[in-house]
Amino acid sequence: MKGLLTSILLVSGVSVAAALFFSEFNVGFWKTFIFITLIQIVAWNVYTAYQKAKIIRAQQEIEKEYVQSLSKQQVQVPCAACNHMQVHLVDLNSDNKFECEACNQKNALYINIETAAMTVVEDVKTR
Repeated sequence: MKGLLTSILLVSGVSVAAALFFSEFNVGFWKTFIFITLIQIVAWNVYTAYQKAKIIRAQQEIEKEYVQSLSKQQVQVPCAACNHMQVHLVDLNSDNKFECEACNQKNALYINIETAAMTVVEDVKTR
């Protein structure tokens, strides 16, 4: 309620100031007051719509990046019982258990992480 009252007072204050200024040039006070008030309301609505559109675009970009990162964590695996291929989401923080879509057999996905030495290949032309 306090925010609404503050907004009304600010809009009215700006409109009164503009109306008083233009009344010095023989422009009607109430016409100017109403015109400036409408301009402020329209300008605020345009600004708010722009900000909402900007937020929606940012959210869509975040969702797009999330979907891309999710696709990097999926793997196509066969069922241990019937060899039916299906896509499974790999989560390193949980048991990767899933039920086969074809035969309803319970499966588990085991992840084996190994280290390997990297071989550096020298350029043949430098010899």
